Amino acid sequence: MYLRPPNLTGHQPCPSRCWMLNLADPLVQVRVTSATCSSVAIVSTLYRLFIRRKKLWVDDVTAFISMLVLMVQMIGVFVIPRSAPYNDRAWYYMVAVTFFCALWSARLSILLSLIRINPFPGQRSKLKIIAIIFPVVPLLLILQCILTCIPEHHWNTEDTIPVCSLNDANAICQLIGPYIAVQYVSLSLRNVHQFKKPTADVLADGVLLYVPTRLLMILSDKTLRTRLILIFSTCIITSLVGLAHVVETFKSEYGARIYTAIIENNIALIVCNTPIILTSIIDLKESPWEERLTGRFILDLRNLDLETMSPQIPNHTTTQDTNTNSHNSFQATSTTTNHNRNSRIIVLPPLSFPEPVALFSKSTDESCNQSPISS
Repeated sequence: MYLRPPNLTGHQPCPSRCWMLNLADPLVQVRVTSATCSSVAIVSTLYRLFIRRKKLWVDDVTAFISMLVLMVQMIGVFVIPRSAPYNDRAWYYMVAVTFFCALWSARLSILLSLIRINPFPGQRSKLKIIAIIFPVVPLLLILQCILTCIPEHHWNTEDTIPVCSLNDANAICQLIGPYIAVQYVSLSLRNVHQFKKPTADVLADGVLLYVPTRLLMILSDKTLRTRLILIFSTCIITSLVGLAHVVETFKSEYGARIYTAIIENNIALIVCNTPIILTSIIDLKESPWEERLTGRFILDLRNLDLETMSPQIPNHTTTQDTNTNSHNSFQATSTTTNHNRNSRIIVLPPLSFPEPVALFSKSTDESCNQSPISS
């Protein structure tokens, strides 16, 4: 027996192609976009949790929360009936709330991952304070969206997607929403004060790019350093999609605004999982220190990777050999056990140790009687 599907979109029923997807329908486009992007984001999150199943931390929890919010969004896009105006508005509020929650949960997860791998206690404490600010921004944006849409009596109903007519103030607040967090970063971290003007969500993602770049620049292996920086730079993709979303808000393109919002929060979660997944797939081993470094101090931090808890300076580091070069700088090498061969090597210039560490013995060179570095 042939059963015709219910007419939920207001179009005239078709006699022969009722079961085919009408890709010209904006609601169908939103559902296809949500199903496609959310599936990739959910699979990447599950794989990330599988990788870190034995050493879960807060960043994994926030990524899991973002995945749950995306699942609620995807189910709501397909399930919520649209037979009454109040259901239409509930559908829009559901998409808006899940958009902000999923997006900023993913950004918070990236920030917490940076806190986890940061070996410097001072920077970690400041980043923890910034992590408290991140959840406040989506709450303010959700509140503004609701206060703007509730008094609005004439929603956009030209398409099959109900959309609240947001004004330019909403788009501007989405642009400068991360500005508070970035201003705090500029007071906390060095050289971040260069970013003084609010330039969209790029500010929040710019911080998430600057901090790992600053941290990874001290790695001695150039290949490893380049790989990790490129991995973390994927947050730029979220910024580009976010800019597209804000532009559509300014242009009052209602359907495109929903598409870009769904794509943005899914891309944010995928980018959040990218560093964890790629570091487990790509060979990130460093080459032997003898082939890379001369004339600088070498400090072995065995836990500086993306799959461990917060790194600490090992207590098994010993001085094997020291000598001087033409620039009167010392080269110290450390010996580690076989199971720590993949330890990350950090190069520190003179007078820039995070903590006083006694690494050096007396020089055997007659031309240098005293070490220029005081422990």
